[in-house]
Amino acid sequence: MAKDPAFLFYTNDFLSGVQFFSNEEIGIYMRLLCAQHQHGRLSEKQVLFICSSFDCEVLKKFAKDDDGFYYNIRLEDEINKRKSFSESRAKNRLGKTKDIKKQVKKTRKTYGKHMENENRDENIDRNKEESVFEKTFDEFSNMRTKIKKPLTDFAKKLILKKLEDLSLGDEKTKIKILEQSITRGWQDVFPLKPEHQKTFTQKDKTYETW
Repeated sequence: MAKDPAFLFYTNDFLSGVQFFSNEEIGIYMRLLCAQHQHGRLSEKQVLFICSSFDCEVLKKFAKDDDGFYYNIRLEDEINKRKSFSESRAKNRLGKTKDIKKQVKKTRKTYGKHMENENRDENIDRNKEESVFEKTFDEFSNMRTKIKKPLTDFAKKLILKKLEDLSLGDEKTKIKILEQSITRGWQDVFPLKPEHQKTFTQKDKTYETW
């Protein structure tokens, strides 16, 4: 499998984490994040090549494992979440492309009715999620109207596309994102706000996760 060329990057979280960095430090930080994404955890030699010095303030954003390699915890978490999601989607596609006739022939007598009920329940759940999403989107649209910022047809298309990107296609996540905007009176949709900021402590130093 080819290497994943991208990862989710939350600009609001990033800007909050680098507000006291100089432009040069931000550039170094971005290079380190990109290097970790492309090559995995970084050796001291690789870090020094980019930072020029281990006194660099940016290194407070990185943890160091038992083998001496540096890594940003938030980035590693985002990479793993995207990898898990991609693998699950691949398995789903693989399951759909298998020889269905052969499977049905083998299991029809014993499990036919059971599978029929299970598929019906799954379709009901999916329809319920779609119905909830539609109602939630209507509420978001009504909220926009109340604040005198009604959605045009083009704006609706843009919001729906943004929801798809932010949620990676997950219907429940779309609903939560819409609910977040409704409760806060936001005109747009944004990544879900974490309940709390995770930190990593090593040798009396606290490393921010992004």
